Amino acid sequence: MSRIDVLRPFIEKNLAAMLELERVAPDADGEYTFPHGSAEITIRLLDEPLPLLQLSAALVSGMKKKARLLEAINEVNAAELGFRLFRFEDLLIAAWEVPADTLDARQFVDVCRRFAAAADRLDTALARKFGGKTARADTDEDAVDA
Repeated sequence: MSRIDVLRPFIEKNLAAMLELERVAPDADGEYTFPHGSAEITIRLLDEPLPLLQLSAALVSGMKKKARLLEAINEVNAAELGFRLFRFEDLLIAAWEVPADTLDARQFVDVCRRFAAAADRLDTALARKFGGKTARADTDEDAVDA
């Protein structure tokens, strides 16, 4: 059994508790998703030399490549610890990786909440400033207290 297979029950138990759901299950690709405001957060386990928990979100779609956008991405990458943005085609993507096998339940929830809050804050601000569309409509009713 791989280390990731051992970590999956931990992720599912703590993600379900955080989202106040009875249970969560991965999709066909082994990923977990949850909404937070206008962001859609994806969690996956990576089987690196040491297992990693990767959180990611496609913050904004339909963005045109502009020098000002690249400057804004660099500013965020310089200011945010561990959190990084990058452009891929017309998407602006955020990602954060942390070692998976050293997390306890409190740390797992904290990582998820911090990433979700940053993604929700940045997607709306960057979409307003540079155009494009967030993954979800930005309404308080859709937000999950993650």
